[in-house]
Order: sequence, then C-alpha cells, then structure tokens
Amino acid sequence: MLERLLLAIAVTFSVYLSVDGEFDKTPIPSVLQLPTFPEQNLSPWQ
Repeated sequence: MLERLLLAIAVTFSVYLSVDGEFDKTPIPSVLQLPTFPEQNLSPWQ
C-alpha cells in the first residue's frame, strides 16, 4: 500500500513538472503566490 502511495506521488509530481514545463502560466504557481502578498490580493476585492 505504501508503494502505491509513493508511486501516485511520483506520477503526480512528474505530471506537474511536465505540465509546468509546457505552460509557463499555470494556476498552481499563481495560487502559491497568493499568500506572499495578501494585501495586494485583497485590495481589489475591498
């Protein structure tokens, strides 16, 4: 069961790397940048 979990993580990580390499702008990096500057992200909604 642990081997399947590690395999699933490896496949997901490899797919993420391949998608990130094909597309420069992916939703995942933008989401990771949200907590970095919360004030700039909240100001348009205020």
